[in-house]
Amino acid sequence: MESKQKYEIASTIWLQLSGYTPHYILWSWGLRDLRAVELNGQAGLAFDVNGFLFSGTVIIKLDEGADLYDVCLEKDGTISVAKEGVFYDELGNIIDSLVEKKPETSAEEYAKQISSKYSLA
Repeated sequence: MESKQKYEIASTIWLQLSGYTPHYILWSWGLRDLRAVELNGQAGLAFDVNGFLFSGTVIIKLDEGADLYDVCLEKDGTISVAKEGVFYDELGNIIDSLVEKKPETSAEEYAKQISSKYSLA
């Protein structure tokens, strides 16, 4: 796959992810080092995270045949597919539930986690 095509796909994924996900949620993941990648012949976007539930690399790859995304997690050289067939407007919620906060976690519980981790009064 050409480098330009990988970059265009990664840019589109980032625009969709950041357009449908509030920025405070994106930054709560400790998101850094965005990069275009190719995984199993499919282009995508990868970035590193440091969340409450997962620290490592998130890879969002395009399934061109279905026009959907697969969300993969990579840690210590091992890549696992966490969720397949994700629509662009679901990416933020799916990734947040894998990286930062389980859907059943209440706002109060999450606030306590933050206060505890960062020693906030």
